[in-house]
Amino acid sequence: MQFALSVVHLCGYAIVIYVLAKYRPYQTQEETVCQRKDELPEVTLFIAAYNEADIIAEKMANCRALAYPNHKLKILWVIDGSTDHSEVLLQQYPDVQVVSSPLRKGKTAAINHGMGVVHTPIVVFSDANCLLNTDALTIIVQQFNDPSIGCVSGEKELPLPMPIPYRPKARVPIGNMSPY
Repeated sequence: MQFALSVVHLCGYAIVIYVLAKYRPYQTQEETVCQRKDELPEVTLFIAAYNEADIIAEKMANCRALAYPNHKLKILWVIDGSTDHSEVLLQQYPDVQVVSSPLRKGKTAAINHGMGVVHTPIVVFSDANCLLNTDALTIIVQQFNDPSIGCVSGEKELPLPMPIPYRPKARVPIGNMSPY
């Protein structure tokens, strides 16, 4: 009996997926980037950072390369207790808003602190060491044309081969811990 229910369950799932795919086709990235540039809303690109001085120039170059209208893109850096003078480096970008806290309180506190100065309808959060594709903001914003959408997440791709930050020097067995 359990086997029969499992088969019905799996087949039913496959049929539902087939019907959804057939009558509600997936929208490709090319179809998504179709909104006119003058219709795009203002967006804040929110970057919370702690000791990211080494990556600021590269991140700002990435921000400048985004295919989003400059007059509708607000860039906000929230510096959370950095000791590497990140906020001093950001002064060379006059159109960038910088909010800093002298004490490190963590990323959540930094986000809460920075949201007090955001006045755009859409906020895109990005880490300082995360570089965005040129169309990323347009693709994200396009999703909000559907009134049932309240949150959008992007896909993070890591370059290969990835550096391994930690390699144990030796494996030390702890007793007889066989998984079987």
